[in-house]
Amino acid sequence: MSNNSYIDDYPSTFNSHIPITCVNIDDDESNEICLILRNIFEEIGKSLNIKSLKGISIALGDEGYRKAIDLIDSTRQVSNGEVIGCALTISNIIEGVLESYIVLKDVSIVPLLVEKAAKDEEQVAFMLQVIAHECGHIHGDDLFYEIMGDVPKIEDYESHYAAFIYDISTVGWSEFSACFFSAHIGLCPEEDFRGIVESKVENIVNELESLKLMTLEPLELLISVYKNIGNLIKYSSYYLGWMFNSKLKPEKTKLYESLEDNWFLSYFLELDKIYENILSKLSNEQLEFDEILEIGHLSKRIAKHFGFTTTVDQSNGTGIFFMA
Repeated sequence: MSNNSYIDDYPSTFNSHIPITCVNIDDDESNEICLILRNIFEEIGKSLNIKSLKGISIALGDEGYRKAIDLIDSTRQVSNGEVIGCALTISNIIEGVLESYIVLKDVSIVPLLVEKAAKDEEQVAFMLQVIAHECGHIHGDDLFYEIMGDVPKIEDYESHYAAFIYDISTVGWSEFSACFFSAHIGLCPEEDFRGIVESKVENIVNELESLKLMTLEPLELLISVYKNIGNLIKYSSYYLGWMFNSKLKPEKTKLYESLEDNWFLSYFLELDKIYENILSKLSNEQLEFDEILEIGHLSKRIAKHFGFTTTVDQSNGTGIFFMA
């Protein structure tokens, strides 16, 4: 952990009295786990604003993890696929106030569950990074809503295409900001983030080209193309958040080296500039929501690169593809 991770003389923003729920964990184990966990959040709360955190859940196994998430918000789903989630932050605006909850799966807090792992510096550092990342979500959400106030909701957008732009933008910004605020705490995530981006960049070409060979309805095609591109933008946002946290320019990173002469490099650099602008406007309290949507608009340019041109059928709000 960085020596500058916490500000020792600054009061913590963590409310040490909030409930911690243990799903599928025996009572005799849970007391000590909760005590250590409260101490960790207390320390992280000295450098990140987590005052809106209202509850924490820790869960054993996939079933317990899904149950813990469902108890907080039944509309949320466990992350699967290329990146499998091991922790989740759920934030909602309740009567104009931000309320957040964190769910931690057992794999993210192994040092609290296995005595041997508690002595493994790398596993402890990984746990601290996971927890800090979730706290980074809360810190970023609080700052965002403090400056932006009420923002549009996904249901406000009439077309499927516009809803995808909204979703890609808000998810991308959420992951970027979480990493930007937390990546200096615990295990350095650079290698993992880079590997995820490199793998997606390598695979997305075949994934999108194969869609051209399928007979799909326009909406099916819209969903398939933008889900693939949205994931690439999301994973790149993780890496860029770490990069900005580390005060690095793209050309000084290992990912830049691996992307040289690659089709995605120009879009990665474009995304870098979008986040640079957002952070600048955010710091001056001049951020407009349309500037967040620039993250999602990048997906349309990537789609065009692969021969997908998007128009919107105004009669039913469905995005229609014409292949170039």
